[in-house]
Amino acid sequence: MNRYLRASFILIILLSLSSGVTGYLTGNRIDDLEEQLDVAIVNEARATRERDAAVKERDTLRSENEILTSLLEDEKDKSNALATELTRQRRRADQWEENTKISNAERDRAQAVVARWNALGVDFDDVRTMKDDLLAAREEIKAQNAEREIMVREINQLKYDLSKYEGPDLEVVMRKGLKGSIVAMDNEWDFVVVNVGEDDGARLAGKLMVSRGEDLIGKVQITALHADHCIANILPDWKAGEFQVGDIVLY
Repeated sequence: MNRYLRASFILIILLSLSSGVTGYLTGNRIDDLEEQLDVAIVNEARATRERDAAVKERDTLRSENEILTSLLEDEKDKSNALATELTRQRRRADQWEENTKISNAERDRAQAVVARWNALGVDFDDVRTMKDDLLAAREEIKAQNAEREIMVREINQLKYDLSKYEGPDLEVVMRKGLKGSIVAMDNEWDFVVVNVGEDDGARLAGKLMVSRGEDLIGKVQITALHADHCIANILPDWKAGEFQVGDIVLY
């Protein structure tokens, strides 16, 4: 009995000791965990501040980068504009230089001409007067030729009118190389409208050949004359085919 009580007492003592040690160890563990938790909270707060600071710095750098990019684009635009203006000014300078060379060459030629006339003892003002007289003479000759053409036309017309009374039809002379085409026609009455007139050298009663490609279709004789067109009758003795709009007429 005493042994049993003794063993029980020892067991109780051991259990008490074990419970005390366990409590002691558990308390220390909790303290450590609480301390670690406090450190973790402090570290998290510091990390959050550092992260916020980093985000703010990143946003600031982005904003600064956008501003710098915009400024760079503006500078590029200004640089391109300056390059374009420089190219334009260079072209103007080159053109001015070319014009100056041409002007200098013309001046040198003019001076050489004046020197040659002076060497011959002729005053330059006399040369200018001679040039003006020459131009006036050319204009007078041109007017005379125009009058001569009118006179020739009238003479030919008179010869044609006279031939009606004196003998067979006289061939009317018209401008060399006269050429046109049929623009309208009437097969029933055998006449055509041609797109050449008095201004082109056509003459009343003049005869025109009509062709299509390499083929001669016939001849027509002008019966009505206007400034830019005429009406002509188809000559039956010369008709070798049917006339068409677009056929070529020539003298």
